[in-house]
Amino acid sequence: MSAERTAKADAAASANIIKSITQYEKELDFAQLVATMRAHAGNVDAQEQGCRALVNLTVNYDNKVKAGSAGAVEAVVAAMRAHASNAGVQEQGCLALRNMTGNNDANQVKAGSAGAIEAVVAAMRAHASNAGVQEEGKIVLDRLKR
Repeated sequence: MSAERTAKADAAASANIIKSITQYEKELDFAQLVATMRAHAGNVDAQEQGCRALVNLTVNYDNKVKAGSAGAVEAVVAAMRAHASNAGVQEQGCLALRNMTGNNDANQVKAGSAGAIEAVVAAMRAHASNAGVQEEGKIVLDRLKR
């Protein structure tokens, strides 16, 4: 297969994965959203979109609980580790961690156990000029240092 055909196939696959993530977001299906992130851990677009979906969904307490129960905290940390050089994944990951750990002690514990502090520090170091990573990362670190 030529490089051009491979790139087109990869783009089509990413588009289908993102479409699935968007559908799971609409359905509030945290289990499928997390499963898709895990199944496509190497796909940077899937990881960024998965983190973005979690940002959108976890603005209320009930959804924070559901996300935490589905393994979303751990999935976000894994995405951040796997795609450390991608600013979009890092910023959306920090935002998702910020939302999921806000006023939720259980998710704060999960984040600490999953290595969120290390992932956020690495993101802040790698993306020192990205204001979003810096601002959201600081909020997450302040929450998790307790």
